[in-house]
Amino acid sequence: MKTKSLLSLAVIWLTVVCCLFCGCSNTNTTDNPTPDTSSNQTEPPATPDEDTLDEQMEQYLSDIGVLIEYDSATERILVTITNSSPYIFSGEVDIYIYNKNDYHKTEIVPMNIKDLNIGNKIVGTINFRLTDEYRVYHKIDSYSFTEANTAIGEEDAEFAERIRAFMDDNFGTTPWGSQLNEYKAFKLENGNYRIEVTLGDVETNRYQAIAVNILHEDDRIEEVVLFDADGNIVFSKTK
Repeated sequence: MKTKSLLSLAVIWLTVVCCLFCGCSNTNTTDNPTPDTSSNQTEPPATPDEDTLDEQMEQYLSDIGVLIEYDSATERILVTITNSSPYIFSGEVDIYIYNKNDYHKTEIVPMNIKDLNIGNKIVGTINFRLTDEYRVYHKIDSYSFTEANTAIGEEDAEFAERIRAFMDDNFGTTPWGSQLNEYKAFKLENGNYRIEVTLGDVETNRYQAIAVNILHEDDRIEEVVLFDADGNIVFSKTK
């Protein structure tokens, strides 16, 4: 009899505990539903920061040519910097005159370049007597590339046709002469002209010659800009 009573009490206790546990569990499920993490929503892309933009522009560093020559007659180092990129270049080009035998004799000459236009070059000189113990090299320490902001001016179709005729007469039989597809001329506020030429299949090493010949056709032409078929500037040269 005593054993049966204890067994009954145990069954009742277990039932109460189960009810309490189930009740708490159901309450938690109802009041605090688990958030749905399977949503297809995505966060908007982050705005590129300055570091990202710098990385995108870094590819154009290879278009900045630095030619270092030595003139033994004048004992000067000649540094020619050419901008073959599609952007205006500014930066600091450091020239290292490294002494292989004595580091303390090494010199670093910074050349600060400001707004070197597309297709243009600049020449700097360093007075220094080079001997066999020296080695000269360069490093572009800081840089920026900016888009050209050129005044359009008033379009002059007659002047553009004149330039076309000049180029056809002199270079029409060349492989690239037939690929100068469209000419535009714009008269600027100062009375000079800007010539735009849209190219077809022209090798990049021909850009310089095309621009120079157009510049020399008339003293009033101060700038020549070459475009590809998609309207992108591929070369620019000014007097």
